Amino acid sequence: MSIPTGFPTWISYILEDEGPEVNRSQDEPGSISCMGVSLTALSDYNKEINLPLPTADDVANITVAKAANFYAWFFSTLMLDQVPSAVAYRIADIVTNLGRTGGVEALGIALGIYPVPTEMTPAIVSMVNALDQGQLLCSLSGVWLENKHADAAGWLKYGAGWTSRRNKAHARAMGLFVPAKATAPAVTAPVWPLQSQCLEFYGDPRGDGNYNSAWLTANIVHVVCPWPLYFGKQPMPFISIHKKCADSLTRVLNSIYDAVNKDNAKITALKYDQFSGSIAYRDMRGSTAISMHEFGCALDFDDADNQFHDQKHLFTDDSLIVVKFKAEGAVWGGDWSPGSVDAMHFQFARIG
Repeated sequence: MSIPTGFPTWISYILEDEGPEVNRSQDEPGSISCMGVSLTALSDYNKEINLPLPTADDVANITVAKAANFYAWFFSTLMLDQVPSAVAYRIADIVTNLGRTGGVEALGIALGIYPVPTEMTPAIVSMVNALDQGQLLCSLSGVWLENKHADAAGWLKYGAGWTSRRNKAHARAMGLFVPAKATAPAVTAPVWPLQSQCLEFYGDPRGDGNYNSAWLTANIVHVVCPWPLYFGKQPMPFISIHKKCADSLTRVLNSIYDAVNKDNAKITALKYDQFSGSIAYRDMRGSTAISMHEFGCALDFDDADNQFHDQKHLFTDDSLIVVKFKAEGAVWGGDWSPGSVDAMHFQFARIG
């Protein structure tokens, strides 16, 4: 949708998604909206710029220029004119969908702020501007979808549409994202401990029949995947992993995403959007030894096409995911003997 010059590109995205249709419903503030602008919201805007209060007809006949002016004003009240365009658009899209308070709460959760804020503040703006944009965009997308998934009844009816909107908004935001040009220092692949050394290296996760809660709190962190990730049909906003593996896992995921030019369709075709688990309290298969999953240093992808002990598996030596994990010194289960092969499995621990 074309907008007047001088407005951020992302406002056109909001107008396009909201559409030119006139919505007359008791669910709309003021019982009517057009291009996402309700009668109640337009009344607030007109008061701010000293114009007469609008009528329902004013909303129904709102022009693109007027709607763009409204959004520029409304989002400036959330200080979105003070953050990078990519982040401003992602927050604006969430606010448009969840409301002003819901959008700020989602941002607060993505930033790890507790208690969760309900109003934008200069301190929050400073936090946003200090963070890596790409990681924040991924975190925002995960929080938004998690919020929608909590509405079980709504998810059954609207889940596909919500997911489609989230994916489109995320892709647009990543398109607006301008990464820092600083050259990253060369990273030497870590030398991971032998399996027999993991207890000393990762610590003892065992409690009384389950995890030691203090160990979990001190050692398990969440890594946000840069592409939409699913456990079956359940969206996964992050991957739980031992903190000593977090930097390597982050580099693996970002390197994979860069290699496919951040194309989610390619990720889906490669089955890298299918996550099959990481941390799990259990012994090694056929043993009483602590499993690598229990230490939080192992994770699985696409178990459906890379089944345990199956000699025919989708992932191979030259698969992008295998190459990138090995570049970080990780061990791939597809290299194991025919009786032990586990092509879905990657671990930050050497055999021995």
